[in-house]
Amino acid sequence: MPADLLGEIFPEAILLTPEDREYTDEADSVFGLQDAVICYVIETIAFILLLSYVLKALDSENSVSVITGAQHSSVLALCSAEAVIISIIPIICSIIIHQLLYSSFFEKLNSSGGIVYQPEDYLMICLTMICALIVMLIPTFVRIIRRPPYELHRSQV
Repeated sequence: MPADLLGEIFPEAILLTPEDREYTDEADSVFGLQDAVICYVIETIAFILLLSYVLKALDSENSVSVITGAQHSSVLALCSAEAVIISIIPIICSIIIHQLLYSSFFEKLNSSGGIVYQPEDYLMICLTMICALIVMLIPTFVRIIRRPPYELHRSQV
């Protein structure tokens, strides 16, 4: 067999069969995915805390809007717009940083080389983050709808 022949020619070498290499690749990719998921969860929790702080600070403004006659749907749309605008800025900054540092930094972090990012890829990332943001806003929406406006206003005064 070729592996036996190579073992005789290079006795100090460690020979891996394709099956061994495939197993190693799968193990590496699983750990890489776990690391990415852990980082993403930590980032999401930090973002949720920051966003909840900002939206809680705006509770007084929202309650005044409802007291003066704004419909709940208008207040929810305003909260959504504020959150999207707040989150678009870091998303755009991260895309710019990724583009500027891709060849010198991020390409070296990739386990498989030759990845070329298209504008559609960045758009998909942006839309995914905005959808995740809207899902994170559900507790705030519930709080605005369920609490009377004077309670929201009192909690800030």
